Amino acid sequence: MNIYTEKRQELFEYFEDCVKRHFAFLENMSFSVEKHTLGWRVTYSSDTVELNVYYERVSFEIDLTISLKGIASCSIDEISSHYCKRKFLSAVDKNTVECAVIELKTLTNCYGMPYLRGDVSTFEKILKRREENTVKYNFELVECKAIKAWESGNYNKVIELYQPLETVLTPIQKKRLQLSQRYVENKST
Repeated sequence: MNIYTEKRQELFEYFEDCVKRHFAFLENMSFSVEKHTLGWRVTYSSDTVELNVYYERVSFEIDLTISLKGIASCSIDEISSHYCKRKFLSAVDKNTVECAVIELKTLTNCYGMPYLRGDVSTFEKILKRREENTVKYNFELVECKAIKAWESGNYNKVIELYQPLETVLTPIQKKRLQLSQRYVENKST
């Protein structure tokens, strides 16, 4: 084993110890810690909920997910995103490992308790927000493609992109769709 591998293994062991110290409060909530052969993940489980704290092996970032078994899983960033933005840091020494784990514990205590209690409606809110973000992202992609098609005079493409979304288009987008349809109609006659 070379010095780099030894240092990494030492950090993983410290990470595991650090998580167990700072997340010991979960044992009072009927969670039990699961033993892993690899030192880069610590898992706490209850009857319905699972919490995983990860030490990313490539980026050295430390992250956390909470899962409602068999239904949904969400990251601490999804849980806390309405309240704060977390800065990622590479935990390359014991101090940064400790800081990252304390930060995750604090975020979990502040925003994660309904998830840890297995509140289904809380997980459903995350799933709904995820779906809304996906729709918004996809709409933005369509809009980008439609603008390019409009600017290049590809009106058939504008129609193809906008027509399925006609009920949610902005007034400008609706106008582009109408003008594209008129142009294509006039061109074909």
